[in-house]
Amino acid sequence: MMQQSFVIQMFRYLERQKKGTILAIAVVLTLVMSIVDVRVGTDYSLALFYLIPISIMAWFFETLYALMFSIICAFAWFYANDIYTRDHVLWVMLTNIGYYLSFSVIVSRIRVLYDHQLFSAKRDQLTGILNVTTFNEYVTNDIALMNRGKEWFSLVYLGLEGFKEVNRSKGYVAGDTLLAAMVSAISAQLRKTDKFARLGGAEFVLFLPSTNISAANDAVSKIKNAIASVNRGEEHAISYNIGVVSCLMPNMTLEKLVARAKKLYTEARGKGKGGVACGIVQ
Repeated sequence: MMQQSFVIQMFRYLERQKKGTILAIAVVLTLVMSIVDVRVGTDYSLALFYLIPISIMAWFFETLYALMFSIICAFAWFYANDIYTRDHVLWVMLTNIGYYLSFSVIVSRIRVLYDHQLFSAKRDQLTGILNVTTFNEYVTNDIALMNRGKEWFSLVYLGLEGFKEVNRSKGYVAGDTLLAAMVSAISAQLRKTDKFARLGGAEFVLFLPSTNISAANDAVSKIKNAIASVNRGEEHAISYNIGVVSCLMPNMTLEKLVARAKKLYTEARGKGKGGVACGIVQ
């Protein structure tokens, strides 16, 4: 348990480092391993310990670089153990290189799967945007930064309607496809710093950092245009209602912000399709 904890802590530490620092650590570990290997001699094999720097390279760098480093580690082990003076030199060399290369590929593949799993865990499975849990985590941090810098920030509560008609006439797959297309069109209009999440069904929240009410309304206009572009050519047009709240108030929490935006959304919805209601908190 302690060993597992140490390995996790080590990789978490390396995650915070620059690529150059990680490469330097891997190189130093290999050199230290070679020196120790020479001192120990041929009575004991330290071949297994070269997997430590190899695993670091495979985890943090592209597979090609990890494979090249694996070959370097193999030759370091050959040199330290004076392999060239032994019998069956070629077989020993190929076996060890194959061993290191295979391990490197496995670790690289695990990293790819890990990144994919991590990405999927933070995303809504249908639309690909943030899920509620991840949205809350990110935006809570963003609000703290905005409050500290006394900056405006805004939240948009968006509800789409009309998918029941699509589901009845064309099936649920068509409805899901149309919903995903709507979200994709809206996402294309957003900044990298904006946070867009699906609450459930066809309701969404969009956090706009460093954005006052005027800039938030500009963002809403882009959202409306994106919805209109997807609606073109569709037999059943999707309608929307939007609530927008902009804030410059210390200690504002995400929960309160969403509640205010949802209240405005409900007001807009009560006035008919395509309604937008705005509010300011300061």
